[in-house]
Amino acid sequence: NSNKELLKSLNESEYIDNGYISSNGDRYIFLDLDESVTILNTDFQCVTKLGNSQNITTINVFLINKNLAKYEDVLRATEGADYVLHIGGLVSPKTDYFPNRTRNVNITAAQNVVRAVLAQPNADEIRVCYVGTVAQTSDRNEPIHWGRTGDPICISVYDHYAISKTIAERIFVESGIKHWVSLRQSGILYADILKNYDPIMFHVPLRGVLEWATVEDSGRAMANLCEDWVSPDFWNRFYNIGSGPEYRLSNY
Repeated sequence: NSNKELLKSLNESEYIDNGYISSNGDRYIFLDLDESVTILNTDFQCVTKLGNSQNITTINVFLINKNLAKYEDVLRATEGADYVLHIGGLVSPKTDYFPNRTRNVNITAAQNVVRAVLAQPNADEIRVCYVGTVAQTSDRNEPIHWGRTGDPICISVYDHYAISKTIAERIFVESGIKHWVSLRQSGILYADILKNYDPIMFHVPLRGVLEWATVEDSGRAMANLCEDWVSPDFWNRFYNIGSGPEYRLSNY
């Protein structure tokens, strides 16, 4: 349908020349450098590269080194925004070691973003993107591995990350924000993924399957949904996102 084609176009490579900023803590998302971008980040060092080694002060990118769990910080980052991309949060594998902190950070952050957006004079015009996880509907091995956004929420035992993301998603959906979208993302594939030797790698069965989402495609999706050509029908919906057939792999 039209929304499937739109979601595919969000990941098209025609915007490959846009600038980079951090997306998942140490990699990048693509941005149109003609726009002003404000980033609320707890770690300045994670912004390691901008475009073709451009100085961050030469383009319209503003870093606010603060905390998503503090409303005042989120409010400052939201003021004057046309689009709010809520990408940040506490993610795996840290979430396995700090379940209480995970729920506190991810749920509180969602509450703060919603509150800050609704506090803006142009709240009804602001587009808000929340990035969730396909883990909200649990893992499914083949032959029932094709997930749909309308599938029942069914979180795996001990998956505190998915619990926090599900609650956070509901906060956005029921907030009263006029234009929201939830992108439930699969596992993020990035260059240093094999450096993360952690017991989490044994949490999945060998015969399991996964369509990875590359960090570059993730960035393109975020940048492109801020474009004027995005259809109004795109908003107020849920989507599962990945990088396509060539990234559908088995766990072994």
